[in-house]
Amino acid sequence: MKATIAVLCFIAAIAYSVGRLSEQQCRSPVPSSLCAPNAKPRKVWFFSNFTSKCESNDELWRRYKSTLKGKTS
Repeated sequence: MKATIAVLCFIAAIAYSVGRLSEQQCRSPVPSSLCAPNAKPRKVWFFSNFTSKCESNDELWRRYKSTLKGKTS
């Protein structure tokens, strides 16, 4: 029960902090090093003119994770 409450509080904190980003913060450019061969993508928030909301690059993040699973060392 305590673990469930802790997880809910954690999710609420994330939702609250994301909701606090202003449109100006989301619209500002974010430098990226995705062209580097050893670059690891990070979650970036941006303002979508299509939805008029602050969104993340979750789709790119999921693609990157799926490519890591397919690699063999």
